[in-house]
Amino acid sequence: MVIYIGNLPAMASEHDLLERFEQYGSVTTVNIMTDEKDVLKLLYKTIDGSDQTVADYMKTEVVALDASATLTDLCDCLIDGSFRSVPLTEDGKLCAIASTSDAIQGILRVKRQAL
Repeated sequence: MVIYIGNLPAMASEHDLLERFEQYGSVTTVNIMTDEKDVLKLLYKTIDGSDQTVADYMKTEVVALDASATLTDLCDCLIDGSFRSVPLTEDGKLCAIASTSDAIQGILRVKRQAL
């Protein structure tokens, strides 16, 4: 049997869940999905989306930043828009994509320089 559980405490571990649910029967595997990609992989296998188009589900307003935007601008855009990445433009043309990882690396670089 496979069960899915949501609203776990951030510090919950696979071991914690294993101990918690062993009282209800044999537990052979525990996996904690921590990323939207994990959820996408799981859900994708449960549907036939061959008749659906991306346009049926995508946002229609394009949000982009100019390549000269600051790190603060990038972080605000990622957080406020709940984005994982943001297109960057230069002279109105796509020149790069800035990700959450890029923002984190930038913040860490700034913090290291401040030491």
